[in-house]
Amino acid sequence: MKRPPLTSMTINLIGAACLLAAAFAALYLPMPPLHRVALLMAAYVVPVVLLEVVFLKVHRRALTDTLAPANWARVGVKVVGFYATLGVLAYAYWFFKEYSRGGYTDFWQLVNVLTPLVVGLSVPYILWVDRRMADPEDGLYHAGLAVLGRWSRLDRAKLKAHALGWLVKGFFLPLMLMMAVGASSSIVRFWPLIQNGTSPQQTFMFFLQLIMLVDVVIATAGYLLTFRVIDSHIRSAEPTLAGWVAALMCYMPFWGFVQGVYLPAVDDGSSWMRVFEGSPFFWVWGGCILALFAAFTLSTVVFGTRFSNLTHRGILTHGPYALTKHPAYVSKNIAWWMTNLPFWAAGWEAGVQATTFLLISNLVYFWRARTEERHLSADPAYVAYALAMNEKSLFAPLGRVFPFLRYVPPNGVATGRALP
Repeated sequence: MKRPPLTSMTINLIGAACLLAAAFAALYLPMPPLHRVALLMAAYVVPVVLLEVVFLKVHRRALTDTLAPANWARVGVKVVGFYATLGVLAYAYWFFKEYSRGGYTDFWQLVNVLTPLVVGLSVPYILWVDRRMADPEDGLYHAGLAVLGRWSRLDRAKLKAHALGWLVKGFFLPLMLMMAVGASSSIVRFWPLIQNGTSPQQTFMFFLQLIMLVDVVIATAGYLLTFRVIDSHIRSAEPTLAGWVAALMCYMPFWGFVQGVYLPAVDDGSSWMRVFEGSPFFWVWGGCILALFAAFTLSTVVFGTRFSNLTHRGILTHGPYALTKHPAYVSKNIAWWMTNLPFWAAGWEAGVQATTFLLISNLVYFWRARTEERHLSADPAYVAYALAMNEKSLFAPLGRVFPFLRYVPPNGVATGRALP
């Protein structure tokens, strides 16, 4: 039986258009950066969720139409598991010095706002969902059993999946929010310069930051909205250490450590601006870079409210994913080469170092893509999609020349049938 589409590109583009409209409107509204990000997030989330409920009936996917009698004992165990999970997360934020830095001030403001809402709504929400679940003894239930010492009844696989899912949210939510606040502040800073007819470099930076703002706002929303009621819950989290290492290496603070300790200092990505300054070729080259980062952001837009690293929240086969697997990684890595390509203008030594640096970055993302494929291959829908991409992807000809680029299902995974 063919699965219904996970989400709609049309709906997600409507949400992205609302987000962009709100971003330009917010340029004329004096407000703190966190409030601006919250406004942009609402401008995206509200239309996307409403349209998905109305047209895709997402609220009927993960929950049954049958309303079971309230099982207060089970709900009580889940509530214990939920508050224990939040407690462990709060302890980790307190323990690790990274989260006491000033850069996370806006995150803590958000926590202060959301905590009363979470406390007040968690019990009725858990009860409401529990009565509509086909399998109500989920990871949250087993987290409660673990806290209550009922270890003989534990399903350790469900408990592990629950813990890993919350670890993903706990790590990436503050990071993405911090990035969203930074991008929001950047476009506010560049906007007056744009209006005053300033340099092409500042105009380029305004549009680049605007594109990245769309990306990180939607990503932040994705980590907040992991709700079964709108089918945006986490199906599974990356189970292997290799997958986690490959992903975390690409983000701060881990990337800062790797780059700062082991890799040579390279150009900040603005050398192409200096090389092409005053040249009509500036906007040809800069336009290509913006288009690549726009493709990267479009790969986030297509998720709707389901974007998340290191998790399976449904299989996408439309939008950029109809053209190639991992469109975000492909576009980002090509964009990095373009922003750094004029590095040879600084001499052969800088050129060799930058080339090596970019090749290492490409290899990290290739490794990351492979670990994601192995994780998602537990879903037959992904196996069928990836096999189809072997023949239909934009890069299928490359795969025929270099077989290591082609998708091969992991051992023990049914190959299924390629999508038509």
